[in-house]
Amino acid sequence: PQTETGHLNLTVEAHGVVKGGNGGTSTIGTAGTGGVAVRLPTSEIVENTIVVAEGAVLSGGDAGDAGVAGTAKTGAAAISGAVTVTSNDEDYDPEEALVSGDSGSYLITSQEDLDILADNYAAKANGTSLNIKVSEEAENDLALTLDAKLEGATVDLNGQNVQSLTVSGDTATTVTDTAENSTGSVGTVTTGSGSTLTIADAAVTTVAATDADVVVEDGSAVTTLNTAGGSTTVTGGTVTTVNATGTSSVAVNGGTVNTVSGDTTATVVVADGGTVNTVTDVTTATYLTNESAKTLAAGSYVLAEDITGGFTIAVAGVTIDLNGFTITGTSGTEDGEAGSPAIYVSEAVDVIVKGTGSLVGGDGADSATSTAGEGSEAVTGDAGATVTVADEIEVVKGADGFGADNAPAIKIVKMLQRYPWNGYVDIDYTLSGNLANVSIELWFTVDGAAAQQATKWVVEPTVEAGTWRMTWNAAAEIVDGYQSDAKVTLKLVRKVAK
Repeated sequence: PQTETGHLNLTVEAHGVVKGGNGGTSTIGTAGTGGVAVRLPTSEIVENTIVVAEGAVLSGGDAGDAGVAGTAKTGAAAISGAVTVTSNDEDYDPEEALVSGDSGSYLITSQEDLDILADNYAAKANGTSLNIKVSEEAENDLALTLDAKLEGATVDLNGQNVQSLTVSGDTATTVTDTAENSTGSVGTVTTGSGSTLTIADAAVTTVAATDADVVVEDGSAVTTLNTAGGSTTVTGGTVTTVNATGTSSVAVNGGTVNTVSGDTTATVVVADGGTVNTVTDVTTATYLTNESAKTLAAGSYVLAEDITGGFTIAVAGVTIDLNGFTITGTSGTEDGEAGSPAIYVSEAVDVIVKGTGSLVGGDGADSATSTAGEGSEAVTGDAGATVTVADEIEVVKGADGFGADNAPAIKIVKMLQRYPWNGYVDIDYTLSGNLANVSIELWFTVDGAAAQQATKWVVEPTVEAGTWRMTWNAAAEIVDGYQSDAKVTLKLVRKVAK
């Protein structure tokens, strides 16, 4: 629908689709851009309304593909112009119905084409990831090497067969296949150290990954996946064999893996949605969630989410992979109660914490009448206990609570509006006590109206013990400020863990 005058009232029912036209392909010039689904005047004087039901789609058109000498474009937005998009279902966000079209790809037929893209990456990517599509005119037995400049590139097989694909280190690459009923595949994908490879709805015969991360997504089929020292995550699709050696970790969160084999130093963990038929010589780990028991038996564990409430370990042979998540000890709840650690080892045993993530001690509780609760160290243990924590893991002590002897306090020393009046107000104040996790808020009332929080500053508040000056841009927030009576309140606000 397109209109230049009048007004538009458009309703799109469930499963209804309005999509803009797709752009054309150009192998030598600039590819065509897609069209928007609904184009409206930019003037807001005319009232235009689109009502969408859950399941409806308003999609911009896809951009066309381009040759490496040309220019690919991004997909079109769903709508343009002044319009209000609503839904009759108050529980449905109508913005979910608005979908941008797919961006165009660069068509390649040889390694030379890839090299041209690498040399002109900044211009070709235009601030976004680069989409590369294997042309139907590509050479037979195509062997491709992605230069490190092609960071974030997506390689679309487009139904073609590629003999090999080599990915440079420290890059993120996605291999996919958008052709319908495709018989295309890659023979061997080799990754460099530090790289990330995602296989999304594509077929690969062999993956050779060394100190690299591999993700296999829904619709993919991998025959053999060899990983040495990196992590492999299967969220869908099928993998016939995973050979995991060294300190490799394998997480099967979805899809099916027939066999995982390798070294006992490698680990495999299986979520409820994943299937592994056979495990040989690889250590099987268990996912930890907030519902897991807080006392751990001997074994290997992998965090599946951020966990609140620490773990107690009283046996040898416990290894925890934080997997990018955080364990936070329990904060004190009673008056003056201390926090507890993220990990407490109650016996003289060795514990290993690896991966990336954070260990945070619980905060101490406040006390209005006595000494505040002390924040806990992240890791504690009895005599003889040893906890080895990987260097990549952040270890944080919990915050001490506020007590009667160290409660934070703020006092306004004086407050003066500038003369001659320029709309600024200087506020001198003192701070004392425990100021951890504390911020200052200024609230004001004008002529007895509802209180508002100030957001306009010339000099923002300083939160440190001592005497300071903040400068508030009062004129920017008070309408008719020259003739109003204003009352200012300073509040100390403490952020506490939930």
